[in-house]
Amino acid sequence: MALIDKGRVCRITKGKNAFDYCIVIEKQDDSTAIVEGIEAPRRKMSIKHLEPTPKVVDIKKSSTKDDISAALTSAGLI
Repeated sequence: MALIDKGRVCRITKGKNAFDYCIVIEKQDDSTAIVEGIEAPRRKMSIKHLEPTPKVVDIKKSSTKDDISAALTSAGLI
């Protein structure tokens, strides 16, 4: 089982959004994923810059910022 998969809550470790929580929206290949967080915009990111948490949430590819916020709140990270 892969650690970085759809719905996994991660912490960003590099860049201007470092230490923000995000959710993996879609895993593109072995080295990149589409992520989005409350402060972090939806973007393609290297999985080397993500620290996975044990939490997984149910999220859709067409989710909005409100859905992301609600999912992170339900995971207890906000």
